[in-house]
Amino acid sequence: MAKTRISKETAVRDYKANLAETQTIILADLSLLQVNDLNVLRRLADKEQVKLKTVKKTLLNLALKQSGVEVVDVKSLPGSVTLATCATDVVACAKVLETFRKTNDKVKFLGGVYEGQWLDAKATEAFAKTPSRKELLGMFVGVLQGNLSKLVRTLDAIKDAKSAA
Repeated sequence: MAKTRISKETAVRDYKANLAETQTIILADLSLLQVNDLNVLRRLADKEQVKLKTVKKTLLNLALKQSGVEVVDVKSLPGSVTLATCATDVVACAKVLETFRKTNDKVKFLGGVYEGQWLDAKATEAFAKTPSRKELLGMFVGVLQGNLSKLVRTLDAIKDAKSAA
C-alpha cells in the first residue's frame, strides 16, 4: 500500500524531531537479519535507550536536508536503512550495533551523522569503538581513586615521619 502525502509529511516531521533530539545518527543495514535476531537487537537497544527505526530513504534524505545536515545522498546507500539514535549518550547507538555485530555479522554500518557532519561506514565503525559515557565515567573515577589513594599514603607517610622524629 502506497503512503499518502499526509503520512509522508508526518514521517518526515517525525524523522526531523528525532534528529533534533540527538547529536548522533547511525545508519545501518539490518535487512539480512532474521526476525529472532532483530528482536534480540531491539531488546538490547531498548536497554540502552537507543531508538531503532527502519526508514524510507527518500523521506530520510528529505528530513536530513530540511534539518540542515550535510550528507551524501541517502538514496544511494545499499540495502534498507535503519536509523539508530539515542538522546542520552552520544555513542550508545553505535555501541549497541557494534556489540550486536560481534555475534551477528549481518549488520552493516552504512554511515552516520555526528554533530551535523557525515561519517562514512569506516568512520562510523571507528566511532562505535570509542568509549561510552559510562565507560568514560568509570575511567575517570578510577583515575581519581588512584590519585586519592596516593595522596592518603603520602599524608600517612608524612604523619609517620613526623611522629618518628
